[in-house]
Amino acid sequence: MSNAARSVAFQAILVLGAGLAFLFGGKPVLGMLGLSGGPFVPVLAIILLGLAWLYGQVAVHGDLRAIRATIGTRVIVAVGLALLVLNGQGEAALLAFAALDLATAFWTWRALRNPN
Repeated sequence: MSNAARSVAFQAILVLGAGLAFLFGGKPVLGMLGLSGGPFVPVLAIILLGLAWLYGQVAVHGDLRAIRATIGTRVIVAVGLALLVLNGQGEAALLAFAALDLATAFWTWRALRNPN
């Protein structure tokens, strides 16, 4: 597995963890992030679990175009999370998730630029 694929596999694990936390963590997890409960939470969890599966498949198969596409996805998510915090719609803890997304996106971008 290439370094770029490893970075996407790591992202898959992070997203899987987030999906499971939303699915089974309930109100304590939501409270840490400044989010309220509601019917959208399990839906979000299922979407995250699907995204984790997709990232995992991208990593396993090593398709460079798909790996490259994950960079933009992670940057969009990071910016969105930061905007939620800036708008007072989420707690500062969301910035940790944004930072992780940006860090793994940078890892992937760097790995694609320097494959050795």
